[in-house]
Amino acid sequence: MTNKYIFLHLETLDGEREYDHKSVHQLSYKEDTIKWADNYCSDFWMGQPGEKNEYGYYEFYAGSLATRVVEVRNISKEHYKILKNYI
Repeated sequence: MTNKYIFLHLETLDGEREYDHKSVHQLSYKEDTIKWADNYCSDFWMGQPGEKNEYGYYEFYAGSLATRVVEVRNISKEHYKILKNYI
């Protein structure tokens, strides 16, 4: 196997608002899924690295935006092919 597939769910806090970001990704089979998801989350906003706070959120723009990984799970290639068309 050369690739694996993941479902990623991020939560973003923007003042009084909350958003969910769901996506699917294809990774190298050797890639550490948890580390990859954390790194993806850490620079989610325009590639600017955020600072992780005590609640597990990465803060951006002086804390006005905060994002955290809610869920990351391995999925099959078949599920990946279907989900990438919808999310």
